[in-house]
Amino acid sequence: MEVKLYRFKIVLLHGIAFLAGYTSIFSCYPFSVAFFAAACASDRFRYTIFPVIVLGMTLTAEVGQLLLYAPAMLLVLLLSWILEGKKRAPNLWVQGILAAASLLAMSWALGEDLYAAAGEAVLVLSLTVMFALLLDSFLITNTRSQKEEIIHGPGKMKLEESAEVFRRLAGCFGELPHKQTGFNNEDRDRMSLQMSEQFCSSCSKCLECWEKNYYDTMTTTSDLFEQLEQQGKVAPEKVRGRMATQCIRLRAYISEMGKVFERARVNLFWYNRLIENREAVAGQLTEMANMMTAVAEDIYDTGGPEDLSLKDRIDRALKREQIVVKKTSLSQKKNGRREVYITMRTKGNCISTREIAGYITGVTEVPMVPRKDSRRVLNKELATVAFVEDTAYRVLHGVAKAVKPGQQVSGDNFSFVRTDEGQAVACLSDGMGYGVRACRESQTVVELLERFLEAGFPKETALKMINSTMVLADGEPNCSTIDVCAVDLYDGVCEFLKLGAAASYIRRDHWVELIQSTSLPAGVFHQAEYDRSSKKLFDGDFVILVSDGLIDALSDGGEDDRMESVILDQKSANPKEIANGILGEALEKCNYDPADDMTVLVLGIWKK
Repeated sequence: MEVKLYRFKIVLLHGIAFLAGYTSIFSCYPFSVAFFAAACASDRFRYTIFPVIVLGMTLTAEVGQLLLYAPAMLLVLLLSWILEGKKRAPNLWVQGILAAASLLAMSWALGEDLYAAAGEAVLVLSLTVMFALLLDSFLITNTRSQKEEIIHGPGKMKLEESAEVFRRLAGCFGELPHKQTGFNNEDRDRMSLQMSEQFCSSCSKCLECWEKNYYDTMTTTSDLFEQLEQQGKVAPEKVRGRMATQCIRLRAYISEMGKVFERARVNLFWYNRLIENREAVAGQLTEMANMMTAVAEDIYDTGGPEDLSLKDRIDRALKREQIVVKKTSLSQKKNGRREVYITMRTKGNCISTREIAGYITGVTEVPMVPRKDSRRVLNKELATVAFVEDTAYRVLHGVAKAVKPGQQVSGDNFSFVRTDEGQAVACLSDGMGYGVRACRESQTVVELLERFLEAGFPKETALKMINSTMVLADGEPNCSTIDVCAVDLYDGVCEFLKLGAAASYIRRDHWVELIQSTSLPAGVFHQAEYDRSSKKLFDGDFVILVSDGLIDALSDGGEDDRMESVILDQKSANPKEIANGILGEALEKCNYDPADDMTVLVLGIWKK
């Protein structure tokens, strides 16, 4: 309906433009210049209105009048272009002055009566301001659509262009040289030349070896470097060819070769480390590009025409409850769940947003609740509240920890967050070793994961960026296991993502399901290779995440079977009590002297 109305207004607008060109006052055509200037001020189809106005004038105006008013309109357009090019778009009064000045300039150029032209110019100025105000009111639908285009169209395009820039930067990194697993012929030739310059240059036989017999000396030295790389040493008695009989300092020569080779090997190590860091940065740029593209799609995924009826019904339902609605917006998340944003206030008494969610549920026929970061009470002050579809499941968690004797802190850390997409995400990280350093490493992992998830990053992207951050860290190797369990509270599907983590367990009614991992911890390689699996959870199921310290404590040659029996021994339905029970049996097994930090994180899921 709005589209048809807008098209009708466009046709009517051009009809008015035709009348503005057709209508004259005492053989003058001030409406033509004023209407065109107003169109330029509001950017209302200026390029299509100009020929329509000229067409209207040709039916009643003489050639001399056309030569006056048509160039005056073109001059208005030119001056508008100049101001817009300088990012000083003219307002209504400035546009009126431009129209009046253009008409005066053309009248003077054609020798018209300047007094009459001045009076007409004043009329054109007033008419321009009036027409511009009327156009804004007349095309209010167009104004709204243009504003949405400015926000949604170019804004989305700008994000996508920025994402493409990040992808191109990542591609540039990928086109640079890659890692070397060893030395090639060119590297060995370079080391041979270093020998001639650093060691042989002071020898009395340098000219004979490196000029008269250059090829033989170069080939033999290069072969010796290859032998040194493969075997780790070169024995003087194994040197063959001319060098074995002619070199007067063979043992010193071989010793110097070892030093040159060692320096080259160190340089190769740091070269490969630089390449790994470069590839890690390229991975981060790619993930940032993917995230920006996802954000662009998420932000600008607005409701279509089919949502207009739903918005109206929500507004009417709230107004019946004495709630003043200023604006209602609907959007759909990537998982297909609907969100409703309402700017509103009450007329007097306070009302809880949960009660308002009940009114919205009655309209949408889908359970709605206030989003977790929205306000809980609405009063007479205008506020925007977000409502989301309610989840079908709820999750509770409990944790139990034990610290290695002699250490002040545990090297294990955990987190539990709920995302805006309706997921409950638990993470358990075990830092390398134990003590303060291990605690700092694992704490960095869980804090980064929390920040990425709260910012809207996908779990996979978050893991890759955390891994890249650990690879790029200075100092000693920084490695930590990452065990992520994400439960979709809408459908009960649980997704496991593991980087070097210990096995996880799902306790069903009377049996236990094992989730294993074969990947390496985060920070080992620049590309994160994580294990991934999905399992459907049902009402009353429990997910148990543990650190390897607890597995080691219960290990007796069949640790999986032992863990299964320990888990089934827990009769409580409280996640905290289950965690305490599992940890207690592990401590009893190792006589309360654990060889490593132990952590148990339990998640229980129930149907609402």
